[in-house]
Amino acid sequence: MKYVEQLAKDMHRYKPQDYITGNLMFEYDEKLLQSCLESLKPHAMNIALWSKAFKDCKGFKWCEEKWFKTAYAAQDIPQDWIQTWTNCDCLPEFSLPEPNVYIATDFRLKPNDCSANFLEMPLTDTNVSRLWFCKDEEFLVPKASVNFFLKSCEADRSPSSACMLDLYVELLKDHITQVVYPAELAEISCRIVALDRGLVIRISGFSHKLTRLFVAVVDRLATFQVREDLFSTLKQDLKVFYRNSGLNPEVLNKQLRRSLLFDCHWDLMRKYECISAVTLESFSEFVKSFYAQMYVEGLIQGNITSKKAKSVESFLLCRLEIKAAQNLEYLRQNQVKRIPPGCSIFTARNRSTDDENSVITNYYQYGKCGLREFLINQIILAKMEEPCFACLRTSKQLGYHVQSGSTYLYGMVGFTVTICSLASKCSMQVLDDSIEEFLQDFHKNHVEKMTEETLSEIISTEIRLKQNCGDANLQAEVDRRWKEILENSYVFDRPTREINELKTITLQDLKLWSRNFIAPESKRRKLSIQVVGNDRQSAPRRQPGSKRPPLRFPSPHQQPTTYPNPRPTIFPNPRATTNSNSRATTYPNPRVFTSIEEFKSECKRYST
Repeated sequence: MKYVEQLAKDMHRYKPQDYITGNLMFEYDEKLLQSCLESLKPHAMNIALWSKAFKDCKGFKWCEEKWFKTAYAAQDIPQDWIQTWTNCDCLPEFSLPEPNVYIATDFRLKPNDCSANFLEMPLTDTNVSRLWFCKDEEFLVPKASVNFFLKSCEADRSPSSACMLDLYVELLKDHITQVVYPAELAEISCRIVALDRGLVIRISGFSHKLTRLFVAVVDRLATFQVREDLFSTLKQDLKVFYRNSGLNPEVLNKQLRRSLLFDCHWDLMRKYECISAVTLESFSEFVKSFYAQMYVEGLIQGNITSKKAKSVESFLLCRLEIKAAQNLEYLRQNQVKRIPPGCSIFTARNRSTDDENSVITNYYQYGKCGLREFLINQIILAKMEEPCFACLRTSKQLGYHVQSGSTYLYGMVGFTVTICSLASKCSMQVLDDSIEEFLQDFHKNHVEKMTEETLSEIISTEIRLKQNCGDANLQAEVDRRWKEILENSYVFDRPTREINELKTITLQDLKLWSRNFIAPESKRRKLSIQVVGNDRQSAPRRQPGSKRPPLRFPSPHQQPTTYPNPRPTIFPNPRATTNSNSRATTYPNPRVFTSIEEFKSECKRYST
């Protein structure tokens, strides 16, 4: 629609042969450019002013345009004004910007000086760092990408440390703005983000001046200082972000799941409670200790030599004075907890007192698996997506958002089913039992009755997707390989391996997997994360104009951290019907948790 509107406007401005191209120039025309420059003079200008105050002004000859009957007046610019503007001196405040030092001028492709295979071994591997390197021999463009993950023992030591890492990254973004802005104009991007274990630096763009930007950014990190007023402002902004994110039940559900499954993840609720106690002094101490015990993992790929890549890594380690961590294995690995057999339920209340939205996510964990098992799980979940939505959303209308999906967390294979509903419509027990009933039906009527033709069609579709969604450019390939490094999987040729493995999967493989993992008689490992909404019909209404009650999260000093148990208020729900025998048949003794620490200690019993 916008394009049609623009064409209609251009038909009044340009000749017929220029309707589509408009004001674009495809050939250099020096005379045309010079005539345009000569027109930028005071005697050839128009000044347009809009204001309702003009209607009371006298001395103007008012006219009325014929379409919208808008009043307007026109008069010549006084000659003395034009004379003053023509002969004026240049203001000293006005000056041309300095030349952009990041604009690339050398677009030659570098020779490959590394005989090692990128897929087999890293370029460097020490107790301080590991660097993966790949000279681009496929896309052949004068671009490169430098990526480093700075893992620190201080990053996830406590909720306060996690808050200070988030704050550190926000302050760093402000600190490097003057350096990064001209580089972005020269098409070299720079991103700094915080993860659970540390911070990530990613710089991509034309290779000629890319390392120059990297050096400037690292120098800013090494000379980092912060003003107290900026510290207070960004701290308050971060606190508001924690609060607002915690009010979203879907975000809260995902945060709780990560907190339950990872030792190194601190959820938004605990960050919110801790951030007020963070002072400039404690933050400064955190920054000093951040690089004291660290492990760095990097990926450099593109139009760059291995010698240059090594020098980039060496500069980073020396400039930031990075020292090896004592607990090196902890930083190198990111373990996902093995949840106990049977059913574990974690409940929490929706933090917004007048929000009745509930979210339940059932996470079913299989365990550490290889590529073949991951693909079998992925095929089954691809088959599950449509019937899951049709059953739980379209047919039973349990919620406004229903979703199922395969999960792969640091080698741990599983899947999730999520329903977003209303507390006044369905209890958590109804939602949970409905998911279980669907899984039973899916195994019986979709997997067990699947034919060879259906499986062949699914596998062919998966292969086409992996072939068509391959690496379209250098940055896409870098992103895929960087994800492998972040997840500690290092399967850099994953698309090729997956396509070859898909061709060997049989119908019997799928049915056996479903019988052992999805079927009701199997011994599943299930974690149900339930964020319960507040029923507006039973909750007291807030008076118009009154203030919202303060958001209260569990105290970070309270051990273990517990959440208010909503079970008594939702069981039973007289407006909901459910099969009371379904849960008893599948999970005879579900364990209900309201404490993250209590659940994690329970997981330790089943860690082997």
